Amino acid sequence: MDINLKLMISAGLGSGLLFGYCASRFFSSSKSNIKIRSKVEPNAKEIETQTEENVLLSRSLETFSNDLTYNANENFPNLRDNRSFMARYLTKKIYSDLYNRRTPLGFTIDKVLQAALDNPNKGGCGIVAGDEYCYEVFAPVFDPVIAERHEGFKRKRDMATVLDQESPSQVSIERPIQHLYERPFDSKLVKSSYFLISRCLSGFRFSPSCSRAERNHIELQLKTALLALTGDYKGTYIHLAEMTTEIKSSLPDILQTASNTAFGRTLSSRGEFHDWPFGRGVFYNSELTLMAWVNFEDHLRIMYRSEDPNIKESYKKFQSAIRELEEKLLEVNITFAFHPEYGYLLSCPSAIGTTLIAVASVKLPRTIRHDRFRDIARNLRIHIRAKDRDALKKGWVDVYNKDRLGFTEEELLNQVADAVHKLCEIETNLENDGSFSDLLSYRSILQ
Repeated sequence: MDINLKLMISAGLGSGLLFGYCASRFFSSSKSNIKIRSKVEPNAKEIETQTEENVLLSRSLETFSNDLTYNANENFPNLRDNRSFMARYLTKKIYSDLYNRRTPLGFTIDKVLQAALDNPNKGGCGIVAGDEYCYEVFAPVFDPVIAERHEGFKRKRDMATVLDQESPSQVSIERPIQHLYERPFDSKLVKSSYFLISRCLSGFRFSPSCSRAERNHIELQLKTALLALTGDYKGTYIHLAEMTTEIKSSLPDILQTASNTAFGRTLSSRGEFHDWPFGRGVFYNSELTLMAWVNFEDHLRIMYRSEDPNIKESYKKFQSAIRELEEKLLEVNITFAFHPEYGYLLSCPSAIGTTLIAVASVKLPRTIRHDRFRDIARNLRIHIRAKDRDALKKGWVDVYNKDRLGFTEEELLNQVADAVHKLCEIETNLENDGSFSDLLSYRSILQ
């Protein structure tokens, strides 16, 4: 036989054998895949192989978990240059005691501290509550920080875990207001007033830790309750994710500002902007006196503003709206997170208690430029801020209460009303070429 023919036959046989081998492997693999897809029972050898793989995976995960398990001393944060209140009270002993604790909803001490660790130059509390249980589970850190932030407020009992204690079914914002200041403000100097409160729902994770589904559920519950308000409080709800430029331009300035929330580093570290803008929205009534924000920093912020110079009458209307909202939520067994000693609980301890901010917009062009102005504000226990630079140039400032915790709503409202009246009298006296030395009745606030 010709040598060339022999080589061709040999090559053909080799190719055929190689093709046959590859085809058999392919079809064998295909059959195996078909068996898996059609859920055919595997044979004993396949079961043994799968079992070995599961054991290896389990051991791998176990090793991975053990490799990343460190003790509290190794994980203690560097607080050397941290300016928060937390850094003054968190010791290695306290951290070690709290290291393996979790709230019933899964929040840990490291999550409590993280925002302050990410922002060491930021003052303030330096702790974040991921749910209402944090205030008890991590009390050795929360209690001293709250005491400093709220200027000496102390709990009336020893730090004991009361997670199994029954919560109040409902605690209304309403308090007796028969002693509330009824003297109207000077309409020439006081343009308007508003009241703002924040609330978190009991039994749900707070904004820093809730999941997408939980946030959406919270929004649905609050949206339903807000849209169920009646009378003058009946209004409109808009999902933030559905807010167009045209809709935004038609809203009051304060709602536009809220929808344009700046993604600051501290709030981002706290987890406030997860999945933004979904699961969030704003509410307002037709008269634009009642407004609410859902799932921004806390589950709910609700505000009532009025141009009525009588603060008592304005506050009564605000109470009425809050009371009706509470009733709507109670119909579906939802209440606000409340602590028997700390009052209404929020993600940041700086605003717990009544959570009430009572604000009056006051024109004080002469008073705010006086060199004793800061002393007056401090002694009246009020904060004063301007809306913007233009407002400040014209002398318009917002006067509001410094305190939240340790006082009733009535006491805080009287505190603000009294401060506004005194500031207006000082402004009028200065306008008439008077001086502080003429204000003998205000000697205590000038010290």
